Amino acid sequence: MLTKKQIYHMAMQELDRRRRSRVQNTKLHQKEVISASPKIQELLIKLRQTSVSISKEILSETKNPNLSIEALQKQNQLTQLQITQELKSLNLPDNYLFPPPECSYCEDYGYVEGKKCECLEKLIQQISMREFQKSANLKLARFCDFDLSLYSD
Repeated sequence: MLTKKQIYHMAMQELDRRRRSRVQNTKLHQKEVISASPKIQELLIKLRQTSVSISKEILSETKNPNLSIEALQKQNQLTQLQITQELKSLNLPDNYLFPPPECSYCEDYGYVEGKKCECLEKLIQQISMREFQKSANLKLARFCDFDLSLYSD
């Protein structure tokens, strides 16, 4: 029988596996899409440059960087829209390049603002149940498996 600490560790490993899988899928999808549409590669580079530009603007000595940042955010949104349109032209879903996490609340980290997420609690319960069933050596009883012939009238 596993301890609570071991079960918790297994649940956290599963969340870590989910995050790594999502990153791997993102990379695979990006390679696939870039080979089908070089325009998407240009747009992705443009998105990355927007992030750098926002950082530079924040660090610059401009009296009011907010106007520049707003313009960069609008540019970013336009670039994202162009990516979405390009994905549609390839008959791919909007989120193909950036697959969402299984849990949108904690993004598969297990915690939100220092509190356990429901997905982590569910994983812990599932692992606990699986381990209990192993240790009890019981099969879940189902009505369809019930055999009346084992009993006298």
